[in-house]
Amino acid sequence: MKPQHSDVPRHGASTAGDPYLPHSGNGGYRVTRYELDLTYRISTNLLLGRARLSAVATHSLTRFSLDLAGLRVT
Repeated sequence: MKPQHSDVPRHGASTAGDPYLPHSGNGGYRVTRYELDLTYRISTNLLLGRARLSAVATHSLTRFSLDLAGLRVT
């Protein structure tokens, strides 16, 4: 019987393959916890934030990606 997953490290998928949001999500890991620190300034309509993730790789990875890196919304 062959193992289901190879121990050879590989890149994580750049998307999760969701048919509704095809360019969102990532493969190769599973997030187990999100911690958000958000500050909203009403006078300037400015939302600042920082996110900390805890994640577990679903297979050996050589690299992975995160959505929303460098996000800027105007």
